[in-house]
Amino acid sequence: PSTRIALIVPDLPEYMSDDKSLVRKLASYVNESLLDRLYKYVDGYVLLSKYMCDRLPVGKKPWTVVEGVYDSVNEIEPLQHKTCVRYILYTGTLAARYGIQTLVKAFAGISDPSVRLYICGEGDSRPMIEEWTCKDSRIIYKGQVTREEALMLQKNATLLVNPRTPEGDFTKYSFPSKNMEYLASGVPTLLYRLPGIPEEYYEYCFNLSETGVEALRDMLEDVIARSEEELEQMGRKARQFILNDKNPQKQVKKIIDLISVIHES
Repeated sequence: PSTRIALIVPDLPEYMSDDKSLVRKLASYVNESLLDRLYKYVDGYVLLSKYMCDRLPVGKKPWTVVEGVYDSVNEIEPLQHKTCVRYILYTGTLAARYGIQTLVKAFAGISDPSVRLYICGEGDSRPMIEEWTCKDSRIIYKGQVTREEALMLQKNATLLVNPRTPEGDFTKYSFPSKNMEYLASGVPTLLYRLPGIPEEYYEYCFNLSETGVEALRDMLEDVIARSEEELEQMGRKARQFILNDKNPQKQVKKIIDLISVIHES
């Protein structure tokens, strides 16, 4: 029998770099030209987002969406008792386009003196963050930490925030893997509504559509004012959703089913 090809597309090449140099543009042109010639050999697609269909020659070929897979095998044990410090946490790349600067400014507008903002990571917004740590002692920059440290900080947090907004076309074609990790932690999570995130996720997190510092500040204040019981319940529901619906068995089955369809066609 002839060979069949199922192409897994985790990223669109044109959105994989911010580099606007001539060399990068030339390399992208060559890469895209090569891909255009090879797509005709593809029999089916495994996509990160349904919107990728708009940018790829999917046509009537079968496709499925696998936005991520969560494997709990290497998890650290959940904490039995959290520390007395209540803090909001961001872990990841400190890129301006991912909204970290908006998060810092929004947190600075919160009046509660007992809450902290912990930030872990490295990126182009580091100087701005370090400047704000001098202005507001509640903002704590921890630099780059190990994965184990990041996971422990997540499990001990009051709220996890991914401040990436829907601004920019790339948000239609991506799914931040951080979201799955955050939700699996058992700690409540706050996300913006992004087109690349399947709608089902928003049942298990706090979310907002309106962008800007004030909208995020108001949402942060609303969440941290809620009862500990309500926050714990949100975290538990989110964790069960990831463990039950986004585990390797469930997600890989989508690929197996796609392959079956390809072979039958």
